[in-house]
Amino acid sequence: MYAPASWSSYSAVLVVLFGRHGELLGGGVFQGSTVLVSGGAGTGKTSIAASLADAACARGQRALFVSYEESPAQLLRNPRSIGLDLVRWVDAGLLRRWAVRPTAYGLEEHLVALHRLLDEVASSSSSSRRTR
Repeated sequence: MYAPASWSSYSAVLVVLFGRHGELLGGGVFQGSTVLVSGGAGTGKTSIAASLADAACARGQRALFVSYEESPAQLLRNPRSIGLDLVRWVDAGLLRRWAVRPTAYGLEEHLVALHRLLDEVASSSSSSRRTR
């Protein structure tokens, strides 16, 4: 289990900006949540994740976008079809993408990699807050 250095609880809800997905998530998810989105092809997984990442970055927060089926380039290209430009957040250093095939590693290696990525994003986020 990933446990951040300090636990905090948020009451703010990150609202998804388009109808059907907002309804599916009860209006959004709690800020600071870790969300795993799964489902068949074409069910909106990338659209939901891209919307959440876009909203976080628009607030100046860092986001980690992990995909096991789409390439890093697809994670930027495909959300354009719903009006999301994630390239600007990558260029601004707010959005980090990580894409790898599920078969590339065993379960333990995936967990270790995710833990490392979360630590990197969290530490870059806290260091940027100190320099503001």
